[in-house]
Amino acid sequence: MFTRNKSYRWFFLLFIFSSLLALMTKITWPGKIRLFTVQSGSMAPAINPGDLILVREEPFYQVGDIITFADFSLVKRTTTHRIVEINWLDEKQFYLTKGDANPVNDPYLIEPGLVLGKVFKRVNRLGFVFDFISSREGKIFLLFIPALVIVGQELMVIIFEIKKESQERS
Repeated sequence: MFTRNKSYRWFFLLFIFSSLLALMTKITWPGKIRLFTVQSGSMAPAINPGDLILVREEPFYQVGDIITFADFSLVKRTTTHRIVEINWLDEKQFYLTKGDANPVNDPYLIEPGLVLGKVFKRVNRLGFVFDFISSREGKIFLLFIPALVIVGQELMVIIFEIKKESQERS
């Protein structure tokens, strides 16, 4: 059984670890690297749902690059698709994209300003962990359940002390 100090240390370390994991997908890392969890199968088999992708901002992109971009059709969402064509309209560059598993190209052109970066690394299924930790259920599991364990242990110590004291009186 944990001692009191080890229980608190365990809870504190779990809290710090889960907070850091949740924070990792919310910030831009040095080198303009960002982490995203893939939500759909539109890029399968190259990138699957639940994969964690690392995206780096590049000075330019070319046909064949897999990019992550702000999807103006979905509030606060991103999309990761492959560039299939580069178009010029009024001397401005635009990207036509397509998910590898989708039968047709995306219905809109992507302005370079919407591109968050190019996918340079994928980690199978690790995105599920990040999503779970960021979810309501994950927070309950990683914060409240350990807290309940500590409270339960403290109650057991109190009950043990009360029983011990009453036995000493007898």
